[in-house]
Amino acid sequence: MDREKAKKARRILGGIIGRNIVIERKSRNISRKELAKRIGLTPTHLGLIERGERGVNYVVLWNLGQVFNKPTDCFFYDRVNLSSYLENPEAYDLETRKNNIIALMASMTNEERAVINKKIKELLV
Repeated sequence: MDREKAKKARRILGGIIGRNIVIERKSRNISRKELAKRIGLTPTHLGLIERGERGVNYVVLWNLGQVFNKPTDCFFYDRVNLSSYLENPEAYDLETRKNNIIALMASMTNEERAVINKKIKELLV
């Protein structure tokens, strides 16, 4: 895998992991501040991970698994499709794309959703 594909893979995987963390956190009504405290991070660092802007190590994944009572691999649920997506994004399964968009939207704030909705409306005009 060349350097650009590796960077793209890290960004995609970081986004998948981050969205899964947000989904788990919000489904349990845990604030970012509270979760960060429970896993030994600052809220700022956790926010970077949730947005896919910072990588996550195994210790953090282990701690997340303990807090959410989930195996650590649950945060990588879309990893199987990663290499095929990088090779041919146009052929990426429509259902998977839809689920990824739903997961992404679930991780956004209301303000972020409003911006996305506005952009979608502009594209449809």
